[in-house]
Amino acid sequence: MAIKLAIAAAEHMGFSDGLIDKETREFLLGNTKNTTRVRLHLARHEALEKIRPPLSHFAFVKGNSQTHKSYAIVQFYGLVQLYVLLNDGAFARNDFAIIAVFDLAKGYAERFEQTELLAFPEAPIKLGHSEAQRLQLDWMKKWNAEAQAVLQDDAQIISSDLSDRV
Repeated sequence: MAIKLAIAAAEHMGFSDGLIDKETREFLLGNTKNTTRVRLHLARHEALEKIRPPLSHFAFVKGNSQTHKSYAIVQFYGLVQLYVLLNDGAFARNDFAIIAVFDLAKGYAERFEQTELLAFPEAPIKLGHSEAQRLQLDWMKKWNAEAQAVLQDDAQIISSDLSDRV
């Protein structure tokens, strides 16, 4: 779903030509069962957090003519973040960066726009257990703060003592 969301956002903004490579295409067609093209991405990027509304679905899609790669960072509800490698070395178009937002707190408003050519490191394929736990706890705390700010008294929020849940 993250790959499809990234492609749809790029298509909507007119940047889909050359966006994906053969490996990504084969995965989408079901011809490849296992891939590392979509990875859980636990690093937090403050530059993205500044432009992503709380609790929203969000995609940052970038094509880079120097590295010849295109990728996306996709978030669902601001809780789960995925790194999506769309094209690993065959991207031959002009540089671009776009965002797509589905803002639940603002009545399910959609927004698509070009943005700065921000650069983010590729997410690791594997992460050590203790590092993964630490980063997951950080994400849960971030999400809890967002949920409290948006939902206020309308929902039961995750306990502030999250250490026993990770």
